[in-house]
Amino acid sequence: MESVDKAELSNKREIILIIFCFLAYTISYICRYSYNANVNQIILYYGIDKTQFGLVGTLFFAAYGTGQFINAFLCKKYNKRIIIPIALTISSILNLVLFFQPPFFIYKYLWLINGLTLSMLWPTLLQTLSEHISSRNTKLSVIIMSITAAAGTFVAYGISAIFNNFQVYQYIFITALVFGLLMAASWFIFYPKLTIKSSDINTKKEEVKADDINAVSNISSKSVFISILVAMGVLMLVCNLVKDGTTTWVPNILKESFGLGDSFSLALTLVLPVCGVFGTLVAVFINNKLKNYMSSSFLLMSISTFAIGIVLLGLNYNIFALALIMFGIISLMMHGINNLLTSQAPLELKGKISGGLMGGILNGCGYIGSTISSVGLGAISESFGWNVVSIILIITSGVCSLIALVFIFIIKKAKH
Repeated sequence: MESVDKAELSNKREIILIIFCFLAYTISYICRYSYNANVNQIILYYGIDKTQFGLVGTLFFAAYGTGQFINAFLCKKYNKRIIIPIALTISSILNLVLFFQPPFFIYKYLWLINGLTLSMLWPTLLQTLSEHISSRNTKLSVIIMSITAAAGTFVAYGISAIFNNFQVYQYIFITALVFGLLMAASWFIFYPKLTIKSSDINTKKEEVKADDINAVSNISSKSVFISILVAMGVLMLVCNLVKDGTTTWVPNILKESFGLGDSFSLALTLVLPVCGVFGTLVAVFINNKLKNYMSSSFLLMSISTFAIGIVLLGLNYNIFALALIMFGIISLMMHGINNLLTSQAPLELKGKISGGLMGGILNGCGYIGSTISSVGLGAISESFGWNVVSIILIITSGVCSLIALVFIFIIKKAKH
């Protein structure tokens, strides 16, 4: 009876830890998208163009992506009780500075620091889950952590839409401050009670049948496995190029192409993270059926490529509803790939490679794409319009689909 009680207590503790990790990363999205969500208001207030606005996001993503690669290797050594609150506190203070609407040239320096600071979170949180979550809760942790980006984006854009409606957009920065500090304090207080020694979790590397987890888990060749990781990195780069490009610029596209107001554009943009949540569930379902990360990525990327093509039609023929629906489908597909490669794969393959290491590297690759999306797509649209941007995204996502298709056959051959 005592052993049963201990097992139940351990299970509850693991579930609460998963929730804490979810909240920490979701709030980090509020702390980063407090800027992006207010693209139209900030451009209007400071009298800047899209390239100048995008430069701030580019520096954030560049710093975040670089930090992901560094923290992927260091996260196992961090004091996790301390590092998460430090990151959230620094980001919260940076948001407070933006609330006072400082000169615009300061933004890029503050958001560069914000990117470096928040880059500590994802690898560290994945490593925490890898060390303290048993196999019975791995699937739950995959699903819960997969919706953090969509949830954080939804909250950031939703609250920003409300503040925009009352012409007080800067209060999103106070919101980020409050949420960030509350989460930092909660993590510091409760972390010791929610974690157990890694020796109490079965971390023994096991030989797992491909049918039980994924085709990639049965790859014995180190060179083939590394090449698969490289291909996953390319997929993540293009995934975030499309995902963050649409998230950042859709409010501006809706305003410029269809003449919608700022608050209404933001409200409609909430469709994207909602679709993102469903994208997570779709990706889990598809991968459970196909049991191959590359096959699942190929399917999701191909659908997204087709949807971008339909967006191009919507823009050219001024069909607002069609464009918005396609943006939703793109978000659904891209969040699915993001979940697959940065959450599901690292946590399921933790017996083959460190979850924090794999998650950090792939997330870092993704933020190379995010960096390009912020200033690159804005600059291209400034010079050539959103039609050219759409064509570029069609080509890049189409090439990425072909890469995934090639690796489906490489994995199949390596298994035999």
